Amino acid sequence: MVYPLTILVLIVIAVLSLMPVQELHLEGMTLSDKWAHSLMYGGLTAAVILERSVKKKKIAPTLWAVVLSFVYGGLMEILQAYCTNGNRSGDWLDFIANDIGAIIVYCLAWIIRLFV
Repeated sequence: MVYPLTILVLIVIAVLSLMPVQELHLEGMTLSDKWAHSLMYGGLTAAVILERSVKKKKIAPTLWAVVLSFVYGGLMEILQAYCTNGNRSGDWLDFIANDIGAIIVYCLAWIIRLFV
């Protein structure tokens, strides 16, 4: 199965995650960027669930959406730490924020499924 929206979100996250911080103007940000992390990986989880739901013709939350977000978020943090020539750094708090966003969207999808 092809998931074009999910692929697009994966590409956008990769570009934003590996782009030098100076180009994103995030030098002074502390914990406020954790919202962005939660939104990005919540968006990734939502894209997987949405595309799967369209294919199944019903709301279909899947744990694989969360697993994909966890693994991809971890990969991006590792790449930031070791492959950006010091322009970015991996951060455990970013990874946790990624996971929180994915879990929230997954739980919301289940709640919506119960009432629809």
